[in-house]
Amino acid sequence: MDIANARRLLAENGWLAAMPDAFRDAMLRLCELQDFEAGDTIYLAGDPPGGLYGICGGALGMTSGFGSAISPIAHVGQAGAWTGV
Repeated sequence: MDIANARRLLAENGWLAAMPDAFRDAMLRLCELQDFEAGDTIYLAGDPPGGLYGICGGALGMTSGFGSAISPIAHVGQAGAWTGV
């Protein structure tokens, strides 16, 4: 996916789509497109603050150290969702 399509997807979906045009445009100008492979770790609990991630394709599974090790996924984010620390 190229940056223009990624920005369009994020502008049209999720919470950012409900923001005023000026805010949405300023936010998207700050975005950098990054690719991650399946299974890559983006950040871990305890890492210093370091970013906000808009999901443009695929899905993101967030795990938690709380609860059962049998089902550790706490949340799944798909295109248009955001996460970060």
